[in-house]
Parts: sequence; structure tokens; C-alpha cells
Amino acid sequence: MEIKKIAIAEFRKLGYLQELNRQFLHPLGLALEIVVEDDGVERLGGVWDCRGDPEGFLYDEFDSEKAKSIEEIQRKRARCRFGLFGFVIQPIGLKWPGESLSAGIGWPQTATKGTYGSDLWISTW
Repeated sequence: MEIKKIAIAEFRKLGYLQELNRQFLHPLGLALEIVVEDDGVERLGGVWDCRGDPEGFLYDEFDSEKAKSIEEIQRKRARCRFGLFGFVIQPIGLKWPGESLSAGIGWPQTATKGTYGSDLWISTW
């Protein structure tokens, strides 16, 4: 199976870059950048590193509509993942058994509600 890829410009325009940075990387003192080439093509640049700064990065301003859109996508996917696996974020130490869910494999029964405290975490979604 070939894995689909999202165009970097679409990744940015839809708000994924903003929210990846805002929710995950910025608090860690990191920021993923996108570079726009002279011909307009967007590509991933580097990862800015301010880990020596205890407060990390903050946006001067960000697009709240993009943030809300990504939040809604997160909610929908969280419900789906929790329903299938019993968790949203893969717990440390839990490895995928190498089988495809699309094949109807019964792996999700090994993760039950409450595994790794996920029933508490999911309540925020």
C-alpha cells in the first residue's frame, strides 16, 4: 500500500503547521519552518531550536479559525481512535502488531477503556 502525502503548501494553509508548532513544538522550544522557494514551491525547512529558552516560542498572532478547524479534526479522530484502540495517543511501550486495521484485525480488543489512563485524557475531547 502506498502512503498518500499532503503537499507542504496544503499542510500550511489548512493550519497543520501552525497547530503542530503551537500545540507541540513551541512549548518544547522548537519550531518547524516552511521555506517558500523563488518559484513559489513550499518545502519543509529546518527545525528552529530555542530549547535553551525555558519559555519556548509564542506566536505574535495566529489564525484562530485554522486552530478551531484543526481542533475539530482532532476531536473526530480522537473519538475514532479511542473507540478502536482505547486510547488516542499511542502509549509508550505499546507496539503495533504489524497488521492492517483495514483487514479487520481484532487488535483493538487488547486495549481497553482506561488503559494507560486514557479514559481521563479523552474526557478533554
